[in-house]
Amino acid sequence: MVYCSAKADMEDRGEASTCSHDGAEKNDDPAARSDKSNNDPRLPHLQTVKIDNWCGRRWLTMSILEAAGGGAGGGAGGGVGVVFIPSLGGTMRSLPALSLQAMCGRLGVPFLRYDATHLGASVLETTSLPGQVLTLWQDDAANMVLSQAPGNRLVLVGFSLGATIALTLARELPKHIAGLLLISPLVNLRKVLPRATRLASLYFLSSTLRTRVTFRELRAFQRDLQAHAFPCRKGAVRVECPVRIVQGMKDTFPYCNAVRLSTMLGQENVILDLVKEEDHYMQRNEGLRATSAALTNLLDHV
Repeated sequence: MVYCSAKADMEDRGEASTCSHDGAEKNDDPAARSDKSNNDPRLPHLQTVKIDNWCGRRWLTMSILEAAGGGAGGGAGGGVGVVFIPSLGGTMRSLPALSLQAMCGRLGVPFLRYDATHLGASVLETTSLPGQVLTLWQDDAANMVLSQAPGNRLVLVGFSLGATIALTLARELPKHIAGLLLISPLVNLRKVLPRATRLASLYFLSSTLRTRVTFRELRAFQRDLQAHAFPCRKGAVRVECPVRIVQGMKDTFPYCNAVRLSTMLGQENVILDLVKEEDHYMQRNEGLRATSAALTNLLDHV
């Protein structure tokens, strides 16, 4: 059964700090600054991990907030950790990521956020997959889930295009995934994006990935998106864990895409929350409250 609610209340309206694409904050992360001089396990700690496999060699920066008491899953959701998967152009310093981390800190739930390859502080040295960005990011997320994330089982928070990665991992690694929170989910991006000129698409991808992208790599990126598409039939996307979806009704991408996704999921425990005055980046008070409430509800059900 799919539940849908529209949030009409607009009290405590307020804008977040200035952010770049997909909510990546331009200001320094105060939690990261505390990592440099504080060994308190209750504070997030920045780490760098090297990944060298068939996808290429890269260094990913991540931040881990340990559970209360130093063990995995010491608070609500016992034994469950949370992993935040960023989106195209987003970083681990996005406001939704920091807000959810603070909430998990209060609950005593371990929380991991990271910068995917090309984004934030992460660095790509070599790759065998030029243009296949989504495949590379999925491998980044799989490494976080299997090797770095605290907790016996994990709740994946997929932001925007990160929702595609979260859904894919939930299907491929069902024993590791306890639940999904999809924020402003973008799935089947090739079908969702309006037709743009090749030059505009090339400029967007080059600026997002901070590297020069050729037309050949752009075509590879488009094919990669198609390879990660989901069937649009009702109940065709089978997952074994509960799913929560938070979607702004003023998103640049029509919110009907989130409604369609909720029907595509072959899972009864799905709740879709529509936030009336929120956009794609989910940075206003209403959106942050909705995402925190969705994660709390999810932790209560896993």
